[in-house]
Parts: sequence; C-alpha cells; structure tokens
Amino acid sequence: MFKKIACTIFILFFSLSLIACEKQADLNSQEEGYIRSLVDLAVKSEVMEKYGYVPAVIIDKIKASDRTDDGFYYRTFTAEGSYTVRDDNDVTYEGHYKVNGHIESHGEGWDSCDLTAPKNGMSVLPEIVKETVPTTQATTIETTVLTLSSGEMIRLSEQYSSEGYMITVFDPSGELDQCYGALECFRAYNENTLFVVYLYDSAEAAENAEYNMFGNREGTLQSVDADTSIVNDRILIAEYHK
Repeated sequence: MFKKIACTIFILFFSLSLIACEKQADLNSQEEGYIRSLVDLAVKSEVMEKYGYVPAVIIDKIKASDRTDDGFYYRTFTAEGSYTVRDDNDVTYEGHYKVNGHIESHGEGWDSCDLTAPKNGMSVLPEIVKETVPTTQATTIETTVLTLSSGEMIRLSEQYSSEGYMITVFDPSGELDQCYGALECFRAYNENTLFVVYLYDSAEAAENAEYNMFGNREGTLQSVDADTSIVNDRILIAEYHK
C-alpha cells in the first residue's frame, strides 16, 4: 500500500514539474512576425517539393510555448492554416497545413509540416512523380548541421545577419532540379522579405541557373515575382517580397 501511494505521489510530482517547465508564450508583433516567416517558408518549401508550385499561404492560428529543460531554454510553436496553388491551366487548388517548429540558441526551423492534398472540388492536384532507386542493403543516414565553407558566402550571410535577417543553410542537392548545380545555398529572411542565395563554380553556371529557374518562360519560377541578381560573378540571389 505504501509503495502504491509513493508511486502515485511521484507521478503527480513528475507531471507537475513538466507543467511548470512549459508555459504558453505571449508573443509581441516582432516575435509573431518571425514565426510567421518560418511557417510561410516551411509551407512553401514543402508544397514546392511535393507539387512543384509556390503557394499562397494563409496563417489562421499560431500557438507558442516557452520550455526549459535542465536550464536549457527554447520556444516551440504550432501553426495551422490553408494554402492555395494554381496549376499550369490556371486552376486553383486549396489545401490545409499544420507546422510544428522550434526556436532556440543554436538555430530555428520546423520539425514537421503536414499538408492535406490541395483540391478543387473533387479534383486533387497530383504530386510530382519522383524516381526511386531500389536498394538491397540497409543504409545509415546521419543528420548533420549544414554550414557554409565559401568565404564569399560566409561574408554575405554575415552581412544579412547583421541587418537582422535569420540565416538557414540548406543542401542544394535536395532541392527541386538540385538548383542547377549550386555548390552552396542559404536563405536570409524576416517577416517581409526572403533572399535565397546560390553559389556556382563560374559566372556561366550562375547565368544558366538564373535562366533555368527564373527566366521569363514556361516552367520556371518567374511567376513568383522574384527579383534576381548575380554578384561576385558566380553568386545568384533571388529576392522575394510579401
């Protein structure tokens, strides 16, 4: 009987300690705007990868919590809303999403981005068909923190950071069309503006990527209204505004 009481007290104490370590965050306009920019980027990235179109994102609800774990502080957030895309025939499809993410001293990002399939009535927008290569043996996947190695890219990311933009480095090999041979990439963003920066091995490669990704022709991203420029001969910058 004593053991049962002790066990019950321990469970109650443990539960209360967890509650005490997490509390709902009251966001100011700047903090909410920053989370909105992360959510917008998450949904656009996921929809682009899955369906090949850049969506318009509507954020209906944001909930944020501050947590501490062994003295380590971080913020988690959940956002829900809807998104719309237009296909090549100018037909509009609508879907919904839920994004879970975090902000802490070592960085920020989204941990999951769940999408419902975009629909127009009973019609569902098909996903991009990806080729898969069968494997016969187990593969170990290691998760690493991506960093920039080029001095030019490091200096440019530091410049954006000093201007108040958040920096996220990403692997171009995992992006649509692999960014046409980009060596390194990063995003710099706030609640209103997004810069996507690509490094190539030559000016010719940068110009080729600019034409293929943003040229005014069918099948490119030109419909997103991105302003592009090439700096230092081989760095392509795409600028988006809300």
